[in-house]
Amino acid sequence: MTIRSVVIVITIFLLFIGLVVNDKNQQKIFMALTAVGIVASLFSPDDKIVIWPQETPTIVQSSSLSPTVLFTPSPTTPLPIISPEPVSEPQSLYGRALKRSIIDHVHYEDWEKANIITETYYDRKYADGTHKEWYTSAKYDDRITGYTIGLYFADGLLFFASAYHVGEADAVTFYFWGDQMLACHNLIGGEDSLSYPGSDTYNYMLSAFGNIYEKAQLYAQDAK
Repeated sequence: MTIRSVVIVITIFLLFIGLVVNDKNQQKIFMALTAVGIVASLFSPDDKIVIWPQETPTIVQSSSLSPTVLFTPSPTTPLPIISPEPVSEPQSLYGRALKRSIIDHVHYEDWEKANIITETYYDRKYADGTHKEWYTSAKYDDRITGYTIGLYFADGLLFFASAYHVGEADAVTFYFWGDQMLACHNLIGGEDSLSYPGSDTYNYMLSAFGNIYEKAQLYAQDAK
């Protein structure tokens, strides 16, 4: 019930009393009160009269989202695993060594793997500069870092990658063994040696460029 409704009810009640009483003095008083009530009803607000306090619903404010939304997979959802499958008769040094590693369980130290990758890189072309049959390459633009990423495949398997600006020397090179980044070389940072998993440089490059091996699979089939 609103305040105006209460005032109107009281005014009608006073008018009724004023009409039924026999004393003229009392009639004048009630009529005067009725007139006051009529005036009051005209200016009374329409606000509701709260007799019992109402419960205020709890408002839960959601935290603001960060401008960069990172996807975090559910703990029950396994991350995709991309395992390379060496060809049955690989032609490259890298392909043959990787096959021996996976099929024959031949163990290579990290420095041996890095040497095999380096030898494969320099063996990818004939003396006249043409590509050998087992070698293909591709590239993509990394919008996050602004670098172009060159991809090098041996027997269809990614073994090497480089980050560079067109027309400039490589800034970072990446070495792959299977589906894992074996090492990286921060050339623009002037580092003399490769950085392996666990080092600050390796962790930084992995964070900056993401999983290059996984991205390279989108270009492997169309590599030339």
